[in-house]
Amino acid sequence: MSQKGFRHDMNKCLECRACVVSCKDKNDLPVGVNFNAIEERERRKFPDVYVWFTLKMCRHCSKPACVAACPTSAMTKDDDTGMVYVKEDVCIGCGACVKSCPYGAVQIREDTKKAAKCNGCIDMLKRGELPVCVASCTSRCLTLADVDELRKESGLVRAVNDDVSPEKTEPNLYYKPKKGMRA
Repeated sequence: MSQKGFRHDMNKCLECRACVVSCKDKNDLPVGVNFNAIEERERRKFPDVYVWFTLKMCRHCSKPACVAACPTSAMTKDDDTGMVYVKEDVCIGCGACVKSCPYGAVQIREDTKKAAKCNGCIDMLKRGELPVCVASCTSRCLTLADVDELRKESGLVRAVNDDVSPEKTEPNLYYKPKKGMRA
């Protein structure tokens, strides 16, 4: 099985939210539903303030807790890309996936009463295209690559902002921390 992963370079992120808007548009998401978000964080006290932006989205984990928790196999992992997605026709809306995801990436949509999350634009990946979040990133801080390549790149981490330990789920969203950042 191949595994794709996302790389977010926190040194380049401008908090423009093009990734958020393009995802919302592609997936025709209603108000209040987002598959990704940019989180602003700061540390230290004035006058030594430090601000950075972190992408929050599905990590398309190698060991996804949401897939393990799903009683109907509606939450599944694609063999070709490693992307985790919801088979909406199989989902019963029980919320087991929501409760199990340590990153808060899965939600139950109010309008469909089914689980929903980022699917890595699996339809576009299978056509050889980039996910809309990557394609629309104005500063090119968000990229997609084979996880084997990401693991070779020095300085990347799998957890920032007090995320849960990456050993549990093996997330495939890698961060390049901002220079001088104490994660």
